Amino acid sequence: LQPRAHHGGGGGDGEDGEQSVPHSAAFFNPSNEAAVRERERLAMAVLHEALGDLACGRVAVAVFDATNTTRERRRRIWNVVRHECSVKVQLVFVESICNDAAVLRSNMEQKIRNSPDYAALPFDEAARDLRARIANYEKVYATIEDDERLRYIKVIDLHSKIVANRVTGALGHAAVALLLALRVDKQPIYLVRSGSYLSSQTDDAFPQAAFSRVRTTLRDAAAAAA
Repeated sequence: LQPRAHHGGGGGDGEDGEQSVPHSAAFFNPSNEAAVRERERLAMAVLHEALGDLACGRVAVAVFDATNTTRERRRRIWNVVRHECSVKVQLVFVESICNDAAVLRSNMEQKIRNSPDYAALPFDEAARDLRARIANYEKVYATIEDDERLRYIKVIDLHSKIVANRVTGALGHAAVALLLALRVDKQPIYLVRSGSYLSSQTDDAFPQAAFSRVRTTLRDAAAAAA
């Protein structure tokens, strides 16, 4: 396993252990006992890799990218982090809840275009398989509840709402801010130069006309982008 800050665990792209192997929706069927065992094995192998990177100081933050849809999986992760890591680690689960049809459609399209699982499939066939995979996840999905006593951040409809539970410290707060800023669609980024200073006045005097020009420029650019 190669050390990295992003660790996928469970099977498929973003969830691979030793290697990235394309998988169909059948691999994620909870009734497929062999696949369940394999996904669990890969997940725990990659989790230990992530903890090893943290313990040796190779990374300061590790993202364990796996579905973790059941209470049992989350409790197992918590136990491994609590009892098998040689350094103190703040474990925060991130759950994305999305009911916005436009966001779901955009996210699925990006998944199909970028996932090695679907690289060789026509778009429509890949979309059917992805929907079947999601249906398999839904069979066992259990949202994080307060009685699990876990730190968690719930992202609702991508950036419409954030729920943070027991998230403390500068890094945790930074994670909340980052999640609020995420988008799946294209967004304009405005770079604005500071205006001229009046040399004949105080050093921090900024011409009101310059403020007006900046506001007008931003307003026009936003209107054009819309």
